[in-house]
Amino acid sequence: MRCTVLLHHQKGRLTRLIKHGLGRAKTLSISVRDSNLKSFTRQRKFDVPTNLPEDITNAAYELFKKNYDFSLGVRTLGVSVSDFTGDVEQITVFEDDYAKKARLNEAINNIKDKYGNGSVLKGIVLKDKKFMREDPEATHTVHPDGHI
Repeated sequence: MRCTVLLHHQKGRLTRLIKHGLGRAKTLSISVRDSNLKSFTRQRKFDVPTNLPEDITNAAYELFKKNYDFSLGVRTLGVSVSDFTGDVEQITVFEDDYAKKARLNEAINNIKDKYGNGSVLKGIVLKDKKFMREDPEATHTVHPDGHI
């Protein structure tokens, strides 16, 4: 399975999360419905609260891989974050690395605000031209073709 769909979808949602200033998420949840319409949900806590798209996407993908039977198709995949820190944030030994990533994401979001969603893309998105036309921040549906 490729992580492309999940990464692309989450980037738009997390951009909205950051813009609304909810802080960093402590909890990640995934919900999955397979092609037989059987569903399950799984959760995990982050060691360090985050609002970085890469952290959340990677954690969601690992949780999905750990719990999904790959002999079935995926009908629905939902990812959510909760238990936000708000404006109060605890500084950790990883704060410098986190701050650099947060500044990078802020710069990318500013470029996208000014020049459009397609102005900055992950290289993996370029492998599939359908992703280049989609705006995951404006919509909640990514790839209805079922690429997973």
